Amino acid sequence: MNGVKHIILFDGVCNLCNGAVQYVIKRDKEGIFKFASLQSEAGKNFLSKSGLPEDHLKSFVYINDDKVYTKSDAALKVAGKLSFPTKLLSVFMIVPRFIRNFFMT
Repeated sequence: MNGVKHIILFDGVCNLCNGAVQYVIKRDKEGIFKFASLQSEAGKNFLSKSGLPEDHLKSFVYINDDKVYTKSDAALKVAGKLSFPTKLLSVFMIVPRFIRNFFMT
């Protein structure tokens, strides 16, 4: 994907996901994030290029520098790029992934 930066893929039919996108937009002071729904052609294209199935619709995906993050990894990586105090949430990366992801399902 050659240096793709700060792409957030989200479930476009999920109200909670749409709310999360609005939350990020309000706190993205530098305007670094770009968004696509997982159901869109762009979203499916990113999924395919990332090695994820195009029907991978039950997750939050963050792509940055050709690295693909899903579930809690994605959410916490994004939080770390947002304004204070949201960026403090990134400290939860120290919690084991299986515990963090339990709360994401």
